[in-house]
Amino acid sequence: MDNLESFAVIFDVDGTLLDSMPTYLEIMNRVCHELDWPIPKAGFMREVITYGHNPVEVLFGSIDDIDTYTQLLNDKASELWHKISNDMTKPFPDALSALSTLQQAGLHLAIVTDSSEMTVNQITELPDCPNFDVVITNEHVDTRKPSPAGIELALNEIGITPDAAIYIGDSPADIEAAHAAGVRVIGITTGPSQREDLELNKPDYIIDTLSELTNLMQFGAPKVYGSLTRGKGEAANFLAVPWVKAKLEPLLDSHYYPGTANLKLSPGAAKMLTNYRKHPKLVWNEIEPEEGFCRAICHHVEIECNGHGPIPALTLVPEVSNYPDSKLELICKIPLRSYYSLEDGDVLTVHYRHH
Repeated sequence: MDNLESFAVIFDVDGTLLDSMPTYLEIMNRVCHELDWPIPKAGFMREVITYGHNPVEVLFGSIDDIDTYTQLLNDKASELWHKISNDMTKPFPDALSALSTLQQAGLHLAIVTDSSEMTVNQITELPDCPNFDVVITNEHVDTRKPSPAGIELALNEIGITPDAAIYIGDSPADIEAAHAAGVRVIGITTGPSQREDLELNKPDYIIDTLSELTNLMQFGAPKVYGSLTRGKGEAANFLAVPWVKAKLEPLLDSHYYPGTANLKLSPGAAKMLTNYRKHPKLVWNEIEPEEGFCRAICHHVEIECNGHGPIPALTLVPEVSNYPDSKLELICKIPLRSYYSLEDGDVLTVHYRHH
């Protein structure tokens, strides 16, 4: 990516930039209630979006005159769409920051979606949203994904070849469309499709958040999200050892709380951090052990949680063969849980410091 001004990142919208799946499900629930139809069961959106099944067939199974039922569903949904969507649909929390990072790096931004211009406007008209060079909606092409028509039109309007673009989408149809257009593709698990659904279509990479996209494309230091979880308490004993304290306290310029906050990372974040573990641009230290202990890596990070931060901290990654990649231990000056009233499942953001 040496020539960034001639490279484009093209996005799907629903389930990728916009957290719109709850909106679709709410509309379906209301339509079904009004028509006295079966209420959608768990996994309904996956059946419709991932597997491409007609929503009427998902509700009823095999049914006569499916076209009439489908038209009735579409008409009722259209009546409800505008108000419910305006009330419920929001960008994913990291969408605008990821878009801004990509634009500031000099890349073209584009959208290719099967949704309408009205849906796209729910992100493009936000004050903090960067400008997109090209926006392709269902008003511009006659065929839906997995047809590559929308992506090909976007490439043509930007004026680049397929090898100078990457497409980001949350469904198998997105991945198939990108493959057909000859562009690289990243699947994202923020929609109804699960990781195994996306893997079947062989994307170039799979991420769990848009923040991982900017990390993956190596713009700045990594930023990851993790859910607070309970550890086994073993770190407290390690951190209380005198030689360990002597090595770690200077790194924090302070005494630290004698225990770690444990985060559970998504598979994508875990894989990325494994690749970054000894990256020369990151601020990290290798802790040489005394006899009977293992070597460890500490990264300098800052934490944000529940609107608080940045909170300086260290990560602690023991260099042992069975240490899980999805686990991230944090050493802080304060007891994070009690100080900020945190509970298991709360999401923390970890920013890695870089040179």
